[in-house]
Amino acid sequence: MTLKAVEMTLNTLGCIAIRNAMHPKLRSWLLRLFGANVGINVRIHSCRFMNFELGFKNLKFDDGVYIGTDVLIDCACTLNIGKNTTISARSALITHSDPGTRQGNAIAKIYPARKTGVFIGNDCWIGVGAIVLDGSVINDRCLVAAGSVVTGSTLDKESLYAGSPAVFKKKLNFNSEKSSSHSL
Repeated sequence: MTLKAVEMTLNTLGCIAIRNAMHPKLRSWLLRLFGANVGINVRIHSCRFMNFELGFKNLKFDDGVYIGTDVLIDCACTLNIGKNTTISARSALITHSDPGTRQGNAIAKIYPARKTGVFIGNDCWIGVGAIVLDGSVINDRCLVAAGSVVTGSTLDKESLYAGSPAVFKKKLNFNSEKSSSHSL
């Protein structure tokens, strides 16, 4: 068995162990063990990983990150999630795009494969079912509404984005004394 085959087997076993861990904090610990950079008080509920052939070294979750149930995490390129950020259930974080270069897909001539990664800042909230695509930069204190698609763009800090593709809706007011519900 080659070294590459051994690494792939270990990464697959790591993925299985992380996915089947009984507690969110145990998942964080296992991710650290398998090469991810995971801060303190990180809670990771059941999630799915793809493109983990290179392991989990491309993942960086700062302190206080919360990853909800059934989130899809692409490990192909860098995924950086800032402090106290929440990734809600059924979201997808995609760090690369490839129409099928290895299979010789003709579309790859028009849209070549790329691996840019995803950056999500501090104190962000990615809503339920949101999709964050390769090349996206979401700056601090940004809210991406449920079901939105961030299409490889840079989102301004302290702002609300919604839609497919996600577009600016309004600035968020962090100076307000009011803590009641806000309308989207």
